[in-house]
Amino acid sequence: QYRLLTRQEHLPASIEMTVDMADRTTQRNVSPWPLIQDKINDETGLVYVTEAFTSPMELAGAITGNIVISTNKQDVDIGYNFYAISAEGEVFHLNTYRSRASYAHSMQQRQLLTPGKKTSLPIVNARMTAKLLEPGSRLAIVLNVNKNQDAQVNHGSGKPVNAESSADAGEPLTIEWHNDTQIMLPLKPWSNQ
Repeated sequence: QYRLLTRQEHLPASIEMTVDMADRTTQRNVSPWPLIQDKINDETGLVYVTEAFTSPMELAGAITGNIVISTNKQDVDIGYNFYAISAEGEVFHLNTYRSRASYAHSMQQRQLLTPGKKTSLPIVNARMTAKLLEPGSRLAIVLNVNKNQDAQVNHGSGKPVNAESSADAGEPLTIEWHNDTQIMLPLKPWSNQ
């Protein structure tokens, strides 16, 4: 578990994740059910949590920003699950996000990644959400590679994804999540006026 900071760290750093895209037994970036649970049930992703809020906060809108990655593949599907955690520890799933890296900059023209090169991917078309957060509450975001039964699996070969098979997976995906990622939360102090 990592801290979701309000300021950027000065020293460049990254966290590496390795994913066998041909393995169909492990699911990643799955929308949880039921929506309310007693913990974040995601052992495969990188969990980032805010500090506890000292006053009521209003969360209303969509997450924006850029996710900065580098990978050994020509394409990858990434995403996150977004949660509110009450002061008592109850976890409420707010929404799920999925993005294909090669279409993050343009939905009209695919732009493959250069393996090993750091890339900034804008968060586009994220779902809106709204929740009043009581004092003691926190927010959590779980970054992950998208690989589950609810979505097409992108093996990163550079071929059209709908033409790929598990034979195209090749070596496991290695992805580095860089700390110059910026995630803007639609958050402000709550006022009942």
